[in-house]
Amino acid sequence: MHNSDTIINTDVADQRQHPLHRPQEVSIVDIRMPFWSMVVFMVKLSLAAIPAFIILAVIYVAAIAVFGGIITGFMHH
Repeated sequence: MHNSDTIINTDVADQRQHPLHRPQEVSIVDIRMPFWSMVVFMVKLSLAAIPAFIILAVIYVAAIAVFGGIITGFMHH
């Protein structure tokens, strides 16, 4: 642990014993990361987004083609 005030409860059996147990809300207030590590991370994120966009575009075009064909087929009958 980095801070002495950080507590992480990983005991799943303990959580199951309490029927009124509710998940705690977590709020991230700070991320300590060196600048150049963040730059490298953002470059990798940008590069990973390119194939993801291409895959989504192919799925979108295929869906438009299928639905366009169905609608065109109904209009000709």
